[in-house]
Amino acid sequence: MAAGLTIRPSVPPLQAFSDFDAALSNVRGKVIVVSNEIGLSVVPMGLVTRLYVDELGRLNQRVAAASTHVTMMVTGLPLVLKG
Repeated sequence: MAAGLTIRPSVPPLQAFSDFDAALSNVRGKVIVVSNEIGLSVVPMGLVTRLYVDELGRLNQRVAAASTHVTMMVTGLPLVLKG
């Protein structure tokens, strides 16, 4: 786990996101974050799935905002979005 981040299932997701933000901001070195971009396809109808897609999108935005470089891989091709 990067920067001493510990997975705690009992922690609410928004608190876990804040913990992740804090861990990223305290790292002294290069960090590579890999995440799925699942919001570019069909919008799910189920409430729980829709919540997951929305929250993952918000988390990806937070990570990108805190990053100096952002690259999205599409079919093996790097698309530089930032940096």
